[in-house]
Formats: sequence, structure tokens, C-alpha cells
Amino acid sequence: MLYSRLLAPWLLWLVLMLTITAVRNNSTEQCLGLSETRGNSSERYQCFGLSTSLAKEICANRHRDWSNVSLPTCGRLLHKTLPSLPQDQTSCLSALDRLIRLDAEAYAHSINFRSILDRFDCPQPYSVKFTCSACQVAYQHWICSDRFSYWHKGRRYKPCRSYCRRVEQTCPFFLPLDKGPAHYAGEPTFLCLDPNIEETGDQQDQSSYGPETCCYEQCDAGRCVV
Repeated sequence: MLYSRLLAPWLLWLVLMLTITAVRNNSTEQCLGLSETRGNSSERYQCFGLSTSLAKEICANRHRDWSNVSLPTCGRLLHKTLPSLPQDQTSCLSALDRLIRLDAEAYAHSINFRSILDRFDCPQPYSVKFTCSACQVAYQHWICSDRFSYWHKGRRYKPCRSYCRRVEQTCPFFLPLDKGPAHYAGEPTFLCLDPNIEETGDQQDQSSYGPETCCYEQCDAGRCVV
């Protein structure tokens, strides 16, 4: 009995650490361009997660190569998230601190979504194509796209709506209640705005998404402009 009581906190800690590690590593693009061509050979290079201490180092030493610095949760490379670093050190630190904060928010939202998903009986199949793990990955891609734009060849792109639709398609529905006055047909884990309602004027300018002909999408290489 004493052994069980001592073991229980250790098991809880282990489960928590595994959950955090899974969420941190769920991005398929932890380092966009993890394999890049240098000279005549293709080499793998190490990516560094952006932190407060690394931000200070980057802003203090502008000659440092920061092309291999990425956001810890979302895996976005710094040079694809910012067009350039501000010249003065205070503005530089402010810009990087903002990215760190947004990345931390994405991590917190991913954890919260996982707690909602845990209410669903994930071992039971709900789709012939998708699983709860795929749902979690799709959600993390969406929450990161909602937080960060993508810079390509000096131009800023917003995410495509397909990020949102992919979460809708991938994630399960909660089953309806079988008793009580509240009978309903089930609730989606995640719901996007109706794509048939067109955004115009200020709505389009303030939208989180870009037009279908000018946005970025998740692809095998990481993110691609369409």
C-alpha cells in the first residue's frame, strides 16, 4: 500500500511530462527546411528554440546567424515569422518577446484543447480516416496559423481557411445526451465560421485568413504559398 502511494505521484509526473513533450513536438515543421543544401551536399542543421536569453543574444549581436532559430511550440522559423529585426535593441527585444508570448499562448491553447479532447473516448474509432492524434495535430497547426503570419520573399501572407476546415474535418463530434431535457444531435469539438458568408471591406482587412488565391497552406515542405 505504501509503495502504491509513493508510486502514484511519480506516474502522474511522468504522464504530465509525456503530454507536454507530445504537444511541443507535434508540429511537423519543427524546423522548416531541416535538410537544406549547402554547397554540393545536403546537411542537417540544428534548430534552436527562441527563448528570452536567446532573444537578448540575437538583439545584442546582429551579425549572429538566426536562420536556424525557431519558435518552440509552433516550429516557425524566425526569419519566416519576422521580415527583419528592428534596428535598435529595445524594439528588437520587444518584437521577439511578443513572438515568445504568442508561442506560449499557442501552447496553452493546445493543452486546453487536449483536455477537451480527453472527454472523448479516443480509443474508440470515430472515423475511418482520422484519429484524436490527427485532430490534435490539425488543431495545433491552426492555432499557430492564427497567431503567426508567414513571410515569403518580402511579402506577408495570412493563412488559408483550410487550416480551420482541416480541424473541423479531422476532429470528432461529442455524442448526444441520452437522458434529461437537453437532447441534441451532438456538438463538434471545433467549429469554423461559415465559409459561404463572404467577408468584404474592413472585415476582409481584419480577417485572420487571406483570400484563397493569396494565402499560405500546410504542405509536405512545411508551409507553401498558394
